[in-house]
Amino acid sequence: MKRMFTCAVLGIYKALVKNRSLQIEFLVCTPIAFLGIFLGCFDFIPTLICMGMVLSAECLNSSMEQLATFVHPSHSEAIGDLKDIAAGGVLITSLASLFIAVYMVMH
Repeated sequence: MKRMFTCAVLGIYKALVKNRSLQIEFLVCTPIAFLGIFLGCFDFIPTLICMGMVLSAECLNSSMEQLATFVHPSHSEAIGDLKDIAAGGVLITSLASLFIAVYMVMH
């Protein structure tokens, strides 16, 4: 169990080191998450869930892109489509999170 946790933390570290988008998202989300936890605001829980979903989607997107590039390093339309679809998944998650945040602020 400890080894699985260690590998997961190492994976997060590697993703943060290699992915500029994830670095920016992490830098934005971390202070917001700590602020919500520090204030003890239970209304903040959906925001934490949304942030976790976006960061997770970005990690999955990055791993898929790295795998696709490793398997087929030269340009391929099919690989390009796969990368675009994975990035679209991140965009969908981000937009859904944005809509939830806007709704929470408005109500």
